Amino acid sequence: MKTISYPFPVCKSLNEAVMLMCGENTTIESRQTIMGGDANDAYLLHLSNGEKAFIKVNVRGNADFFWEEARGLLAIDSTKTMRVPKIYAAGTDGNISFLLMEYINSGCLSSNFWESLGIGLAKLHQADTSGFVVREKYGFTTDNYIGAGKQINTPKNSWIEFFAECRLKPQFKLAERYFDSYLIKAAMKRISL
Repeated sequence: MKTISYPFPVCKSLNEAVMLMCGENTTIESRQTIMGGDANDAYLLHLSNGEKAFIKVNVRGNADFFWEEARGLLAIDSTKTMRVPKIYAAGTDGNISFLLMEYINSGCLSSNFWESLGIGLAKLHQADTSGFVVREKYGFTTDNYIGAGKQINTPKNSWIEFFAECRLKPQFKLAERYFDSYLIKAAMKRISL
């Protein structure tokens, strides 16, 4: 069996992850539900040393969600174009899986927030991706998720090919049962390269 290496700690319990993050005597004092996503539960953790952390939780069988999300966040961070939360650990504990990260208090948005976000996204999309994709320019080292659905990241030579094959076509395939087959076939034909 092939051993998979992750560029972040993978823990066998949440307590292990918290101790790794803050030290041996640190415990979780309380948690507060954070709203926003629909694929995972999310909480603000208040720790005994006064620090805070953000945790996303799902069933144990979905641990891969978090390992791939952590890889993606680390890849974004490596471009130095946008601020992302620090990954403390991912892991499983009983019947749950989790991703433990830095808590970033969103507070009030600055007057130039959207402009700064747009500039950051533009820089991100112009960043060197040679560390994420072998030979080809568009894609990623592993598949990941969009919500609860698998997102294919097979490397392609052009952005258009990647977007059509790995983003649009899978979404149209998922939509087949909701829309007229003629509309789906017409859409698929339009994006065929």
